[in-house]
Amino acid sequence: DAHLSDDTKEKIRAMLRQIGELESIGDSCFGLARIMRRKRDNQITFNDEQQAGVEQMFTLVDQALTRMNELLAGRREDYDLTPSEELENSINGCRNRLKQWNISNLDQHVYSYDNGTVFSDLINEFEKNGDYIINVVESRLRATRTGIRFKGIYIDTDAKTVSVDGEPVAFTKTEYELLKMFMMNRGMVFSREDLLQAIWPDDVIVNARTVDVNITRIRKKIEPYADHLTTRAGFGYSFQE
Repeated sequence: DAHLSDDTKEKIRAMLRQIGELESIGDSCFGLARIMRRKRDNQITFNDEQQAGVEQMFTLVDQALTRMNELLAGRREDYDLTPSEELENSINGCRNRLKQWNISNLDQHVYSYDNGTVFSDLINEFEKNGDYIINVVESRLRATRTGIRFKGIYIDTDAKTVSVDGEPVAFTKTEYELLKMFMMNRGMVFSREDLLQAIWPDDVIVNARTVDVNITRIRKKIEPYADHLTTRAGFGYSFQE
C-alpha cells in the first residue's frame, strides 16, 4: 500500500465498491424471487392497479440495469450520468407514491394485510436494487469524488447544493454542513456538543437547542428520508442506513 499512488488507491477502492454493489444487486434479485415465491405459496393475487405498479417499478429498474451494463461494457468517457440519475429519481418517486397508495388501500381494506405486505416488500426491494445500480454507476465513473448520495438525497460537494429525489432543496450553510457530516459518517452517533464544536464557529454563542432546531429543519427538507436521521436518547443524533 505504501508504494501505490493516491490515484491507484482510489481506482482500487472504486473497483472494490463496484464489486460490492454488484453483489448486492444479485442479492436483491434473489430477494425479489423469494418474495414472488412467497406470493405464489400464499396464493396472493394482485389487483390490476397493484400489478401495474409492480410492472412500472420493474420497467424502471430494468432500464437502470441496461444503462449500467452499457457503462460496464463500454468507455466511461462516452457515458452520460444524467439518464441514470433521472432513472434513480424516478424509481424513488415511484416507490414513494406506491408506498402511500398501498397504506391508503390497507386503511380502506381494499385488500388483505398479507397482500399489502407482499406488495410493499416487492416495491421496497425494487427500490433497493435501484440504489445499488446507481452506486455501481457512480463508482465506475468515480463520481463520488464530488458528490455524496444516499437513496434520493444527493449532496454536490463542489456546488454546495442538496437535491432530494432530483429536486433542488435550499439549505442554509449550517444545515448543509450538518447533513454532509452525517452522510459522510453514517452510523456514527454525534452528541450535541460534538456537532456544536464541528459546525459552529468558536465566536458564535449557541446552545444545544440550536442543534435541535437545525436537525428538525433538515428532517423536513429531506422528506421522505427523514427517518434515517435518528435521535439516540441520551447520546445525540445519527444518520442510519
